[in-house]
Amino acid sequence: MDSTITSRVQAQIDQPCVTKGNVVRIRVDFPENVSSDNIQIHLWKVGVLNPQWCLTTGATRVPGDHPSFEASIDTSQFLDFGFFELVSVVSGQHLPADSVTEAFHAGHNFARAVFQISDAPASLRSQFDVLQALEKAEQKLMADFLSPVDARSSRENEALSFSVFLFVKGLLITTRMRFDRFEIVPTGGGIDSRNAVDFINAYFRDFTTVKVTFDYEHEDDIGAQRSNPVCVAQFPNVLASSADEAVQYCVHNTRLLVLALALSRDAGGEIFDIVVMDHQSGTAQRLPLRGSYKGNLATGIISGEDPHMLQTLVDGLQSNEMNRFLAGLYREARRETSHDFQYVRYWQILETMAEGRNYDEAKPLLDYSGKEIMDGDKVRRVKGAVSIVFNMLREAGIRDLEDVWKHVNIWCAFRNAVAHHGSVSRFAELDHAASRRWAAEAYSEIESANGHDVFLWRLKEHVKSMLVLELTRDAH
Repeated sequence: MDSTITSRVQAQIDQPCVTKGNVVRIRVDFPENVSSDNIQIHLWKVGVLNPQWCLTTGATRVPGDHPSFEASIDTSQFLDFGFFELVSVVSGQHLPADSVTEAFHAGHNFARAVFQISDAPASLRSQFDVLQALEKAEQKLMADFLSPVDARSSRENEALSFSVFLFVKGLLITTRMRFDRFEIVPTGGGIDSRNAVDFINAYFRDFTTVKVTFDYEHEDDIGAQRSNPVCVAQFPNVLASSADEAVQYCVHNTRLLVLALALSRDAGGEIFDIVVMDHQSGTAQRLPLRGSYKGNLATGIISGEDPHMLQTLVDGLQSNEMNRFLAGLYREARRETSHDFQYVRYWQILETMAEGRNYDEAKPLLDYSGKEIMDGDKVRRVKGAVSIVFNMLREAGIRDLEDVWKHVNIWCAFRNAVAHHGSVSRFAELDHAASRRWAAEAYSEIESANGHDVFLWRLKEHVKSMLVLELTRDAH
């Protein structure tokens, strides 16, 4: 047993290697009574570039004097082929707040317990065999990850080796994620407020006669770090003819990843510093880039930290320049602080995407049931901003709004009020009566909701959905 394991908790798996559809039973034996019979076991998919949680299930007490619990895992549901590991066992409930919760972790409280779903279970029978096969797979993954990526413009150029670290601010990441020979690493911190305080003090000292000095407050530091979190993109082994060439390659790939994260995490991060390590000379150089966190504060896979989805988005961004342009517009829209001008920015993305479809203006505009949409006694055509955006959403199958036609008209009316008159509240100055009616109806609903603008929130979500659909389609 590993010398780092500090508890006599034991985890056993009855069938270390099974075919898909069979049941795997996991038994956990405790050295003494636990605080609760509410036992949860957490399984992760392992033996992959990015191990991830895949299943949490309850375990029931096994009759007898010894505190033992058992869980049955139906491999026909939720689990695909590959290796799976019991990563943690939790006893007790998180609620109410005064309840006692104990957690036991693989590698610390008990030895690694793994099983494999395979199409040839006879080739691997024992727990030792399966664990050895997993460790071999993990070693190969690490070797492939650390293998050099060739960034040279020509294979005839000299091949020098570098490690490059790109520091990204304004992007909250809590999950370490690996991609093709680079990774993004959460730091758990951010940029502090010391520079701001020093600048303010220097201003009063050098440019005014006011004798005032502000102290650096720890609370300010914590607040500043939370509003400006930092993560790091690491490229461990880049082959290039120069440090500049290595940096250019890494900046390009990091910016693609940041654009993908702008969609999945609703955040607009930017590179602010780069460190390059020259493996030949053993030296390092820092390349600072001159130039309130509004992203997703949730964390983990459910909140956009899914490396598989991110890779798909990066592939879609890599596929063509228009996708990168649209994702860049989305990132800038996320940074926009004015609610009014967010309507202009988000609508621009939808309209640009719709115009790129090059619809036949002679064709009738259809609703979601396939019926022609009328404008009085005339059939509407796929012509004009409202019609082409609606047609694009209909073709994409996006119909989670009660009335898509209503919302598209409101978004366009609000956009026009801001673009032509400076704010949503000046909708009454719009030239077209229909636009004024749509805007008036929506503005009244917003006022009734104490200023909560559900129309802007839905516009953001539909822009994001369309972009993700577009990038996913172009990734394949």
